[in-house]
Amino acid sequence: LLLCQHSCKHFWLKFKKIPSDRIVIETDAPYLAPVPYRGKLNKPEYIRLIVEEIAVLKEQSTEYIENEIYSFDNCINSE
Repeated sequence: LLLCQHSCKHFWLKFKKIPSDRIVIETDAPYLAPVPYRGKLNKPEYIRLIVEEIAVLKEQSTEYIENEIYSFDNCINSE
């Protein structure tokens, strides 16, 4: 959420230092949709926007971030 709020640049600087495999993305906040959907109900398909924002912030490709993000699937299937 904070990544898609352009007024949180101080947070962005700290977020860049977090390893990508330690990031969890979720949509549990129904009324805090990312830009450009601010004011609308949050939906799981908006996660793609968050991944794209993280990729820009970390100067990585979207595909790299998708593979690195610590997902629910990783939690269940970890060895």
